[in-house]
Amino acid sequence: MAKAKKILAEFGMILSPEKSSKEPIAIEDKFEFLGIEFNNGFIRPNQKSRGRLLAQLDEVLDASASALLRHKGGDFPKSQSLIQALRRADGVIQGWGKHYRFSNDDKIFQDLDEKVKDRLAKYIGSYAAAREKAEEGEKQMLLGVERLRAIDRKPLKWPIAAKKSSVAETMG
Repeated sequence: MAKAKKILAEFGMILSPEKSSKEPIAIEDKFEFLGIEFNNGFIRPNQKSRGRLLAQLDEVLDASASALLRHKGGDFPKSQSLIQALRRADGVIQGWGKHYRFSNDDKIFQDLDEKVKDRLAKYIGSYAAAREKAEEGEKQMLLGVERLRAIDRKPLKWPIAAKKSSVAETMG
């Protein structure tokens, strides 16, 4: 502990008293460090980290579900569409999973997968309810797929006068 304090002091840092153990911890005893739980051979994300993952996922899915269910017609923000919400949710899951890829407790990940599955099912239910209420032309927007007629176009103006004179020159 003295050596750790000395090394940290060289960097202008100190140990946090509330986060530092005063006594050595036996390898068999559970302890947490930087969001990781070490528990009798298991290395896994701690409960707080797992809770943050689910909270982030809820934030993404709930925002989109709320927008879907509030939709009363007209344009729909693509950022809240089904596809975009699922992409963001997938990004959260992949980022979190890669951050904790060293974990050796498969059960934690199986349990989290079940909770993610339940959240996705609830979200898809919200999408289905919104789709039921939507007009035929709006259903594509709720998905997040652009409607061709909504794309800003710059139609080419056919030069009719030029066409007639070119035809006359060619024939004459």
